[in-house]
Amino acid sequence: MHDASRTLGNEYWLVNVAAVIEHDGKFEVRHHTSIHVVGNAIAWIGDSERSSLTSDAKVRVIDAHDAYALPGFINTHVHSALLSNHGRGDDYAGAPIYQHRVAQGIMFSPDEIAVLAGFGAVQAALMGSTTIVDNYEHEDASAGYLEHVGIRCYVSERVHDADLAVLAYSGRYEYQHAIREQTLSRQHNLEDRYAANGDDDLMRVMIGPHGPDTCSRELLAECSRLAKARQQLVAIHLSQGAHERDQVSSRDGMDSVELLDSCGLLGPWLLAGHCLSLPRSRIARLAQAKTHVIQMVGANLKSGCRLQSDEFAQAGANVCVATDNMMPDMLDCLRLYALVNRLDSPHPDNYDASRALASATINPALAIGRSHDLGRLAKGYKADIVLIEPNPVVSVPASGELQHIVYNYRRDDIRDVIVNGEFVVKDHAPVNADLMQLRQEALRIFAVHDHD
Repeated sequence: MHDASRTLGNEYWLVNVAAVIEHDGKFEVRHHTSIHVVGNAIAWIGDSERSSLTSDAKVRVIDAHDAYALPGFINTHVHSALLSNHGRGDDYAGAPIYQHRVAQGIMFSPDEIAVLAGFGAVQAALMGSTTIVDNYEHEDASAGYLEHVGIRCYVSERVHDADLAVLAYSGRYEYQHAIREQTLSRQHNLEDRYAANGDDDLMRVMIGPHGPDTCSRELLAECSRLAKARQQLVAIHLSQGAHERDQVSSRDGMDSVELLDSCGLLGPWLLAGHCLSLPRSRIARLAQAKTHVIQMVGANLKSGCRLQSDEFAQAGANVCVATDNMMPDMLDCLRLYALVNRLDSPHPDNYDASRALASATINPALAIGRSHDLGRLAKGYKADIVLIEPNPVVSVPASGELQHIVYNYRRDDIRDVIVNGEFVVKDHAPVNADLMQLRQEALRIFAVHDHD
């Protein structure tokens, strides 16, 4: 690809690209395509020969050399500060938050978490995530780092009132009003910082109660009230393990889905992560409420949990895939999503490459209320584009190319990532951050805490 600076001006053409185009939920590869970007949006997409007749000679033309152009991946459940931590919890069954043997966010200072979040956001960009839904401790400190990387971010503070140190080290739940006020204060800081942002801005604020067990019933109700008053999306962990189920049952006399329902949290504004080991009646309730189901396929498999994606899909729920903090590659997530769901589905052929790709593009675009301008390569949509370098080892031209992309390509094949019309990854390297410097800082931070 010809050299291009991050700021390309108001207009440019990507030519000679193999565009992955969606129609009615099915994707296909169209060769010799041009994508005309004006400002931050796609102004025209079509045949390269036609674009040569209509383009202005003064407009920059970038020859993509038959790279595959995909809509940017929308990664709907991320903890950027923990992406630097994958590997530490891979051999422990269950969510890391219940494990004292892995690094906990409460161990780190706000400045340390901000550095780790910056490193994680760069990793997310390198794997083709043009949009992330990011939730963690001290998110108000991390937001500046996330913003600098240049990807689209929906951010929220990890709101809770359970003492997570006590939970990780002893398994006990102790709820403290001071913790509730601290985490809500950091959430309010985020809201004040980005209150005026609209769809054309890369940073948007959600509200993120951590889970039904780590939030008291009163705090969950407060988060519901705040979200509705401010018309915010809500991100939460739901039914991610036995700790949660046992605590909610003993504390509230109901299960987690019933608890969220009673607090007014179920609905099309809710992105519910994990959703494991749920009976059919609760799957049906989530689908009926139009709650979006986020499946962390890699993280859940490492925890020894069976996915229920097919049961959710059969019930009519919108199902998305995400990396969480235990999977460094969105393409791996797509592959596993398709293959694992074939094990339990009565119609395994339904889990093809198109359905897998939809779970990281058009489905999550719907979940974050952006199906009108994200998740597709189409006129009027934001120029959020992933360019994958042709790999002659795994891809035979004109032979199931979409299948090759989903099943055989890796994150290292992602060459360029464009967000809002700007390059954030160019020739396999981040444009706006020094990856090796962030890595060294992350290693230093972990080394300090490994001696604690």
